[in-house]
Amino acid sequence: MPTLSTKPKLTVKKTSSDEMWEVVVKGEIKFNKDEINAMKNGRRYKLRCKLRGSDGGLNGGDDYLFTLEPKRYPKDGQDAQDHYQYAFDQPVSADYLDEDSSVLGFGGGDEIYAKVELVDLSAHSIVHQRNSNQWNGDF
Repeated sequence: MPTLSTKPKLTVKKTSSDEMWEVVVKGEIKFNKDEINAMKNGRRYKLRCKLRGSDGGLNGGDDYLFTLEPKRYPKDGQDAQDHYQYAFDQPVSADYLDEDSSVLGFGGGDEIYAKVELVDLSAHSIVHQRNSNQWNGDF
């Protein structure tokens, strides 16, 4: 089975715009020989990256925030490889990332992480998924 061989690494930093943040998620995918042969015969994979708000206790379950632009492997015209380095790098509005509102000046700190999912497009199923590190801040 293909694997997300490294834990995805999430970084978030402010852009020059007041309302935009640069979200970067990096990691690696590994394939075995059988999977490489299947890709040579047309099998394709999609890598999805969903940003989620980490919540618990009185805040309920984790919140879906935003999905970054998906990637496909192998890319059209590219030979199948045994591993790929991936990087999602996208500006995202603070409106999407602000997952915890403050009440009377308390709370409001945001905790987000990326959920990366590798999807077999032939079977229409998730074959592996991993969560990134958690990023803490205020939007």
